[in-house]
Amino acid sequence: MKWMEKIFCSILFNIRHGSFLKRIKWLILEMLHKNIIVSCGDGAVITLYYDSILSKIIFLGGFEQDELTFLQKFLRPGDCFVDIGANIGIFTIIAASRVGKTGKVISFEPSTRTYHRLEANIKLNCFDNVIYHHLGVSDTETELNLTISNEGYDAWNSFSKLKKGKTQSSENVKCICWDHYARDNKLIGKVDLMKIDVEGWETYVLRGAKTAFSSDDAPVLLVEFTEENAIAADTTCAQLYDLLISYGYTMYKYDMKLQKLILAPKQDQYQYQNLIALKNYNDVISRLSSE
Repeated sequence: MKWMEKIFCSILFNIRHGSFLKRIKWLILEMLHKNIIVSCGDGAVITLYYDSILSKIIFLGGFEQDELTFLQKFLRPGDCFVDIGANIGIFTIIAASRVGKTGKVISFEPSTRTYHRLEANIKLNCFDNVIYHHLGVSDTETELNLTISNEGYDAWNSFSKLKKGKTQSSENVKCICWDHYARDNKLIGKVDLMKIDVEGWETYVLRGAKTAFSSDDAPVLLVEFTEENAIAADTTCAQLYDLLISYGYTMYKYDMKLQKLILAPKQDQYQYQNLIALKNYNDVISRLSSE
């Protein structure tokens, strides 16, 4: 009976808001406990999981379209992309298909359960250009306690206090800092684009990458700014913004409809926003315009 009520409510909602068939299909997947494989473009596919709210958002087409469009337009065959906070791998999969066999993708996911889903999606595509790690990234090499939601909010797992879901668990996770990893793996100056989405822990990731990010050949960064998450991690988005400025970055947003970068001045607070931090505007524009 509850499922009938849920479907009926969805019908009423989608009469006004569209996406009717997709929403009904997702409800059926949830009811049957079935995952689904969907296309990511360029011949790549990804498994979406019926018990994941992030998977639902991706399926319905509402997940970070500006950012994914920027990723696709920016990356070239032979590039190196780093995905910090990869989750099930939507950015990783798309990037791997874009950089090709001569390129490289390096992904980090701290949650054991989500890491196995990331691994399965990489293997599903038979990618041999992806290196993936069951690790967190922070400002020191240490172990941290990761808080995990058991109610589908897997994309909100965090090293700080979890804001989503009432039922939670935790696990200890080994963490590295980017400067050490990049030095040990000869990646200084070799990364073209890096995504950092770690639910409030972004400032700590940046603090552990001072050497790599302060250099002139530092990568372009796609960084999440969410005030609630930053405060839970005892930082603020203003501190995150200032740290990027101190490394020599300038912040922009990408608008897929206008197909352009828009300068993003510092705000007092950020409800939720992904900013693109770059050092050489002309080089990035050249890449975007030649896609």
